[in-house]
Amino acid sequence: MQKNINFLNFIYQNAEFGIINIDNVIEKIQDIDFKNLIRDIREDYLNLSKDTIKLFTKFGQKEEELGKLTKINSYLSTSFKTITDHSTSNIAKTLIESINKGTIEITKALNDNTDIDEEARALGDKLQYLESVNVEKLKEYL
Repeated sequence: MQKNINFLNFIYQNAEFGIINIDNVIEKIQDIDFKNLIRDIREDYLNLSKDTIKLFTKFGQKEEELGKLTKINSYLSTSFKTITDHSTSNIAKTLIESINKGTIEITKALNDNTDIDEEARALGDKLQYLESVNVEKLKEYL
């Protein structure tokens, strides 16, 4: 059971991290089509986060929020990378770099947790899929 909870926390925190990163840059985006794409990606992360919370509830558990230090680090990282260059290309690059890290982490987590609950694994697979699709969509703006 604890392995499932740890895995769900990983998915939940990854989705929350994605939301935070988007929130840190969305106001800098001028291109309307790009901004709409970023909103759609944010919505994907939000829905995944909600689905994860539902599964936590089913297991009688509660999700672990991201720590303040992690949130501050995310803010500083995305702010620093976009402080002088608010171009669509630079913001897309910054988000792709972040998503790629998440893709590596979820792939490793899926490989390391072959014996987890089917529904938890499905959420992990969904995160991995969303991240790969979103990177491809973002590449169009490089």
